[in-house]
Amino acid sequence: MYFLCDASGFYSSAEKVMRPDLRNKPVVTLSNNDGCIVAVCPIAKKLGIKKFVPYFQVKDLIKKHGVVVTSSNYELYHSLSTNMMDTISQFADDIYVYSIDELFARFDTRLSHDSWLDLGRDIRRTVWKEVRLPVGAGGGVTPTLAKAASHAAKRILGYNGVAVIDSEQERVSILKQMDVTDVWRIGNRLGRKLNPLGIRTAHHLSVQSPAHMRKQFSILVENTVRELNGEIRIKWDDVRPDKQQIYSTRTFGARVTDKRDSHKALVGHCESAMRKLRRQKI
Repeated sequence: MYFLCDASGFYSSAEKVMRPDLRNKPVVTLSNNDGCIVAVCPIAKKLGIKKFVPYFQVKDLIKKHGVVVTSSNYELYHSLSTNMMDTISQFADDIYVYSIDELFARFDTRLSHDSWLDLGRDIRRTVWKEVRLPVGAGGGVTPTLAKAASHAAKRILGYNGVAVIDSEQERVSILKQMDVTDVWRIGNRLGRKLNPLGIRTAHHLSVQSPAHMRKQFSILVENTVRELNGEIRIKWDDVRPDKQQIYSTRTFGARVTDKRDSHKALVGHCESAMRKLRRQKI
């Protein structure tokens, strides 16, 4: 069994760890230059505020609801991330850190459905007790189904932070409630190609012929279809390969009309992209 555990609105939730007075308040976190929203706590999400939108576009909404705005503090996030990963690793036979706020945990034991749910709840309680971060936990027999369960745990009514896909009934039920673009490694670009083919939900994708999906798209889509049907096709080394495209993006807080400001920004983005490229040792 695989579990995907991830923090809810990690950057904003991390700010609340150091500021208990913000615990019950809506909080959003901005990017390096304070131009774009990069994290939204669960309370702020209910107000309709979304990630990756320019701050100035929702400034009035934020002011109207008294949302607390914080700047990024990466040293704090790294420290809390390490504590979260160490805490979750106490439960698992093997872990793979996927990002600063997500990790996969693998379990070799066999448990009942209720016992897996209890394990997920225990992980959530322990992380909250020791780190004060809210996390979701999703379990599945493949990494892709674990990701789907994690989506259900946080976004589908009734799961309350923990979901486990270990039966055909549960698998079909959750996949039917997920957009195909919510499937791990599919995303919006592939979704725009799949939708015209009538593939609009995760379940629609799961009933496709894997060989046909490989011929039409790629081996990645074929493996995703197989994983959605319970066949393990992804290894730890395959989870996060080197990027084929490297981006460095920021959103300006206001319209740029000076060529010098534009040139300075472009130079900064090029330097950032080159640093990322060197880290891949290419």
